[in-house]
Parts: sequence; structure tokens; C-alpha cells
Amino acid sequence: MPTINDSLTKSEKKSKKKDHKRKHQDPEPESEPALESTKKDKKKKKKDELANGSELELSEKKKKKKKKQKTEQEQEPKKDEDVVGAVAVVGGVDEVRQSEDNVVVSGKDINDPKYKALSTFAESNLSDELLECCKNFAKPSPIQSNSWPFLLHGRDFIGIAKTGSGKTLAFGIPAMNHILNKRKNKTSKKVTPLCLALAPTRELAQQIYDVISEAGKPSGVRSVCVYGGTSKGPQISALKSGVDIVVGTPGRLKDLIEMGVCQLQEVSFVVLDEADRMLDMGFEPEVRSILSQTNSVRQVVMFSATWPQAVHQLAQEFMDPNPVKVVVGSEDLAANHDVMQIVEVLEDRARDERLVTLLEKYHKSRRNRVLVFVLYKKEASRVENMLQRRGWKVVSISGDKAQRARTEALQLFKDGSSPLLYYPNSDLNDDLQKLHSKRFLQNAVSLQIATDVAARGLDIPDVEVVINYSFPLTTEDYVHRIGRTGRAVRQVVMFSATWPQAVHQLAQEFMDPNPVKVVVGSEDLAANHDVMQIVEVLEDRARDERLVTLLEKYHKSRRNRVLVFVLYKKEASRVENMLQRRGWKVVSISGDKAQRARTEALQLFKDGSSPLLIATDVAARGLDIPDVEVVINYSFPLTTEDYVHRIGRTGRAGKKGVAHTFFMKENKGLSGELINVLREAGQNVPTNLLNFGTHVKKKESKLYGAHFKEISADAPKATKITFDSDDED
Repeated sequence: MPTINDSLTKSEKKSKKKDHKRKHQDPEPESEPALESTKKDKKKKKKDELANGSELELSEKKKKKKKKQKTEQEQEPKKDEDVVGAVAVVGGVDEVRQSEDNVVVSGKDINDPKYKALSTFAESNLSDELLECCKNFAKPSPIQSNSWPFLLHGRDFIGIAKTGSGKTLAFGIPAMNHILNKRKNKTSKKVTPLCLALAPTRELAQQIYDVISEAGKPSGVRSVCVYGGTSKGPQISALKSGVDIVVGTPGRLKDLIEMGVCQLQEVSFVVLDEADRMLDMGFEPEVRSILSQTNSVRQVVMFSATWPQAVHQLAQEFMDPNPVKVVVGSEDLAANHDVMQIVEVLEDRARDERLVTLLEKYHKSRRNRVLVFVLYKKEASRVENMLQRRGWKVVSISGDKAQRARTEALQLFKDGSSPLLYYPNSDLNDDLQKLHSKRFLQNAVSLQIATDVAARGLDIPDVEVVINYSFPLTTEDYVHRIGRTGRAVRQVVMFSATWPQAVHQLAQEFMDPNPVKVVVGSEDLAANHDVMQIVEVLEDRARDERLVTLLEKYHKSRRNRVLVFVLYKKEASRVENMLQRRGWKVVSISGDKAQRARTEALQLFKDGSSPLLIATDVAARGLDIPDVEVVINYSFPLTTEDYVHRIGRTGRAGKKGVAHTFFMKENKGLSGELINVLREAGQNVPTNLLNFGTHVKKKESKLYGAHFKEISADAPKATKITFDSDDED
């Protein structure tokens, strides 16, 4: 429709603009008629503006008005509803449920009773074989509790949860249940994959496989892990032999599909773990290609630490229109609140010295786990070499390492019980030679350098400190890096018959600074007062006859339990054979026997089938053997502590017992300590034992021998004194 302004020529418009500017730049006093004219001009201008208002502006205003009315309509029913812990969205399509442990569940029909969160594993009604892997957990984790009801009923699922929250079993158990149900209806004997789990990195894929493989053993569910950087041969063989679950990285899996080795047509349970990371790494084309190979009727599960638009679009494309979404914590980018974050601003050249200073502070014991993150592969090698030159025991993982070397380095860091590992280059043969080289000390490795390959998904236990040597490329990666520490809190319980300095140091290192300590009796070395101790001093050649005489006295009925201790494995066999030749029914346990034979011998002794047992000190500690009436020490042990533990096998649970000990001239170095134990318990000390002397030999340190001083736990710390060069005069 033509407007008033359309009739104005360009020259008229320009002159009008100039007049308008002139009025503002050179204002003059106006007369009354002039004022009236200006008022008329203003009114005319308003009309012109209204007439010139575009149709787009009008439509936008209408839209805003409609939107406002719609929101008001939506808010009205919410006020009327009185639903505790649940909010229904208009239309009845989606519902939201929030629990006390900060878990938000959203989706269609989530308030149906069958989708109620589990409080115990038993509520899942799963078989004992499937729940075998959960027997060490008191209850399901929040992600497991809220995900299992939906996954076990076949719903597509989106989980937003941090690593270490138990999400592997959250999808692993339902996946195995899905497989077992499918097997029931399957007529073909050929085993083909029914479940697929995709992960962005090799390490995360291996970790998922380890958990699922172990959990699947009782129910017979077989798995395979496929990833690049290693030979395809074993992976192809496993696939051809038949597996139920395929765990892998997108690149290698796509290669195997194209080779025709991996058939996914029957896969009806698909898991994408760390989906956001997978897309960040550029695997979207591979993921789409792999998913298109799976069964069209499938259950899709996606786990992600964040929920970016790319992941959202992938979910829309491959999942059911109404998936369930469970958020543990928050979808927003947030760091673990259990981690104290310290940020330093410093120059590039100062980082090496500052890193060493921090390691001296945080890694002083050289036993606690410290993880150092760098940005690039070459930087990992440089920092590793620099720290090794300065005497630090360190390993590294990065993309330059062969997969086998990366796996072994990670295992060294996890278990802390392998030799020092050094990677000067990426040649695997050199790596393995140096891994097993005698030049490296058999010390624990608890310091690791890593690129961001280790930041996502890996569940590395008990990492106390994370140091970001280089800041990552994104803040998301920073959050995932620092998430390697401050993980599941452990509870440590220690039981010990005595409390020497070595045990005290172990407790200081691995326990809370203020543990609870309960002492029953005394911390000092003392024997059970319910045991009557008899010590005989005699010669070596007289022991066999004396043992037979004592057995005729103490084991006359041949039904009561008698335990005979010897010092060495060969001695156990010799004494056992000697007694058997003389008609005694006897069994023995020692390190020379296979575990099965040892278990059977111990069971025969426990159930009374063979109530006479010969044992080395392997049985002295910890074993709870009921109703042992007599302990005979055929050979005196190497320490008085072992003597106390030996005779502690009798006189248990308030009952009385007898301990008869042979003491020879060769044991005279321990006479003083033995005399003290006898006197403390109010027992008779034979005169010929006193002849060896009452001197107590000072304990020797394993490192420093007898010439050392044991420092108490509350001793003041040493003061460092430095001397100037001028003091030499």
C-alpha cells in the first residue's frame, strides 16, 4: 500500500532533513504563530511515522503479545497444581522430577510407578549373576538408581553425569540384561554382537571393556575391545569367534566394518559414552556411519559430561522422539566442588622451576599420585625428560606413544608397583626393552605426565593432585582435567596386632589425618594371658622324640586339635613324614604346596577329619582356626612377634590353651625378649633359658642396620641450616 512518504521526491526529502538539522543547530526565538506551526509539523510527522511503520514491526508486536498471553496461560495451571517434587509441562508431554540428591529427571511418563528410582539393587529384580559385580556396593549410585528403571524397560536414555559416578555399570548391566533376553528368543547358534559401546579414546574404551568384561563373566556375556594403535589380528579373531558386546573407538570400528569383519546388523542396544568429546575430536562422520549400520529397531543410550548443540542434534536424529534425560549435578559447566583450585599467572620460562617446586610440595613422599597435564605430545616428552634428569620417577601417555606402551604406562601409574618407565621415542621395541631393563629400580611410579587424552573418562584412583602445566584449549577440558582428582572418597580400616613405626607411617600416608584408634589390651608386645606358656631348652637332635612324647600327652584322644609350628617348608614335609611313619594322622600347609592342597589340608584340620596340623608361619597370622587346644613350637620363630602370633592360635574367644615351645642354643639372641614376654604374662621362666641372658637386642633398620634411632611420630621437625661460603674461614 503506498504511503505518504512515497509521494515525496528525493530532493524534497533532502531539503526536509537539512531544515530539521538547521532547527537543532541554530535555534531562534519563535513567535506564537511559529509555535503553532511547529506543533502542526510534529503531529504531521507522527502521522507520517505511523503510516511508514513497516508491516514487520506490527507483526513482531503481535507475536510478542501472543507469546505473553501464552506464558500467562501456562503459568495459571502451574499455580493450581499441588505436586511435590514434580512439575508437569502443559500438554502432558514431558514431566520433570527432582530428587534430594540433586538429580533431575525429565521426559514422558517419568512419574509412572515402574520408573521409580531404585534404593537397593534388589529392587531391580535382576538375576544374581548380573548383580554379582555389585555385591561390594551398599546401594546403587544416583545415576544407576535413576537410569536402570528406564533402561530395563527399553527407553532411550540421555545421561549427563561426571566420570567416576558409576555410569559404566549404569549402562553395562541393562545392556547385559538386554542381551540375555534376546538370547532366549534366538534360534541361531551363531553369536553376533547385540550391543555396541562407542568411546572417544582408546584408554576409555579399554576401561569400559575391563568393567563390562568382568561383570559379564558370571552370566557368560562375552565382550571385545577394538581400537587403533595395535594389531587388528586379535580383534578380528575375537569378532569371528563370536561376542555379545563390542566396545571400541570410532576409527578402528569403521575400518573393521568396511573390511566386513564386524557385523552390526543385529545390534539393538547402542551406547555413546562421552558423546561431546567424541564430536569435539571430529568423529561425527564415523559415528553417523557406524550408527547407520546398526539395527533400525534399537535402544540408544548417550552419556555426556556436557550437552552442546551438536550432541543434541545427534540425539534428535538417532534417538526416540521422547527420550528420558537424567542430569546428575548440573548441565552447566562447573568444576567438582571437592577440588581446591589454585591458579597462578606466570611466564613461559618460569614453568619448569615452578613445576619442580610444586612437586617438592605436593609429591614429597613420592608415593601419592600426581597427574601433570600438558597441551602437546612433544611437550609431554620434554617435561618427562626434564623431570627424569632431576631425579623424579615419572611416566607419560600421549598420542606419540604406541598403544601398548600407553596401556603399560597407565597401568604403572594405577597400581604403583612396577619399574620406572622411560619413553625417549615412540619405538615400541625400545620401550619394552627399557621397561624390563635391570637398570631401572623396582620403585613405584606415582607421577604421570599426560596430554588431554587422559582427561576424559579415565577412572584413575586416588589422584591427590592435578597440575596444569599448560592451560587447555577450552574451559571444558580444564573442568575435565581437574576432575581427575577429588573423586570417590575412600574409607581406610587398619587392623594390627602391634603398632610399630612402619605401620604408623603407612597409616599417616593413606588415612585421614585424624583417624579413630581402638586398642584392645596393649600396643606393646604381649602374649595372650589365657595361654599357659611352657618353654623347654633342648638340643636339635632331641626334638623329634620330644615332639612324639608331647603328642602322646596332649593329643592322646587323637580328636582334639593340635597345631605344630615349624620354621621352614622342607622342615614341614620332613616332620609330617616322620609322624605319618609313626602312625599319626597329620596334614601340613606350607609354601611348597599348591594352593588347592593347602586349602584342603586346612579344611581337614578345621572340620576335625585330621586334627593334627604342621604349619609354617603362613598360618600364624590372621587364620581363625577354631578350638585349637595346644600349640607346639617345634622350631622357634625368627622374631618374638611371630612367637606371640603363633601361640595366639590357641586360647581364643575366652578359652584356655597351652603353648609348648622348643628353644635351642641357636635362638639365644631372642632369649631376652622371650623372657620379657613370659614375665609380662606371669609365666614360669626356666633357669636354663635365663642362662642365655636377659639382654634385648636392639631392632635393626632394614636400611641402616642396628645403628639408627627410631623417631617417634610427635618428634619435632628438623631445622634446615644453610652456610655461606664465607663461613669456611
